[in-house]
Amino acid sequence: MKKVLIVTHVSGFVPQFEMNNVRILQELGYEVHYASNFNHVHYGVDNVRLEGTGIVCHQVDFSRSPFGIRANWQAYRQLKSVMEEHDFALVHCHTPVGATYGRLVAGKYRKRGTRVIYTAHGFHFYKGAPLRFKLTSYPMEWWLAHVTDTLITINAEDYKSAQKLPLAKRNGKKGNVCKINSVGIDLECYRHSAEARKRIREELGIAPDTFVLISVGELNWNKNHAVVVEAVSRLKHLKLHYIICGDGIEIVPLGEQAKRLGIGDRVTLTGYRPDIPELLSAADAMVFPSLREGLGVAALEAMAAGVPVIASDNRGTREYMQDGVNGYVVSENDGAHIAESIEAMYHMSEGDYRRMQQRCLQTVERFGRESVNRLMREIYQEKEELQ
Repeated sequence: MKKVLIVTHVSGFVPQFEMNNVRILQELGYEVHYASNFNHVHYGVDNVRLEGTGIVCHQVDFSRSPFGIRANWQAYRQLKSVMEEHDFALVHCHTPVGATYGRLVAGKYRKRGTRVIYTAHGFHFYKGAPLRFKLTSYPMEWWLAHVTDTLITINAEDYKSAQKLPLAKRNGKKGNVCKINSVGIDLECYRHSAEARKRIREELGIAPDTFVLISVGELNWNKNHAVVVEAVSRLKHLKLHYIICGDGIEIVPLGEQAKRLGIGDRVTLTGYRPDIPELLSAADAMVFPSLREGLGVAALEAMAAGVPVIASDNRGTREYMQDGVNGYVVSENDGAHIAESIEAMYHMSEGDYRRMQQRCLQTVERFGRESVNRLMREIYQEKEELQ
């Protein structure tokens, strides 16, 4: 059986984002292998979602930091052993550390026919990025492009940048750059549920007439949830509640900030939740203030649930946000601006709000699973035809 290896440095990535691709590969006759650090669970608390998927797992001791040289040298050797043991027709790399070491190793096997695919979920040398990001990330991407047959991007800015990289050549032909619309969202599972709305609000102790804000994502500095907590503190005259879904190093500081600002009873930190569609049913608006995003799947999932989005302006959200149409575009570190947008949506007429919900549903259609899967199947089949 043909074999494909997916590489990420944290184990939750595939069950969270890549199961559509796994199913496509299995339908094409591939045995799917997965190399990751299964001791570093991300997007969940365990690896149970991989059970029963048919995926063959390989433990690789990746460090979560690209500067963990000793750990990642060990990971390099482990990954090399996996690739030496199995004759992989394809290697598909994701995440910064996984994509770096995955391509470093896979590049050595291109001569025996292995094809290397890399999905960039957001280059770190984006416009406006800190200089240190550009000085480290761009040279690495330029170097690794030489062993990359196909580079997949998820936003227009990265697509343009990727076309300038020296992708690998095979038979004199340069590798190709593709752009996809997200990981393929199952639009049906996010359809609004009045029953779920009532149940979740009761579970969290939120009154039916409260205007509920929600944010979904890892709790780190980039997701920037603190600015929303500050914005909510400016709106004590409104009946608001803010739900923050996710886990990460900022979970304790965010709770302390809410208490310090006198809104501890208006902010709920749920930790990681597997029932995001139901939680979105309980919300009236999503706030998505990230400093940077490759795309921002959480915001698209909110739109699929008919929840308007208040989002910061970055290369990812520019792919779908229309200010005043499907939500509001704000300055990422301006609590006052975010508060103004929240209040505007709070006071919006029912008719205007319903129209904004409808535009959300229209916007997200092109990010649906069917169209994305069709393109990914073409990408994988192209590589298959070159074997």
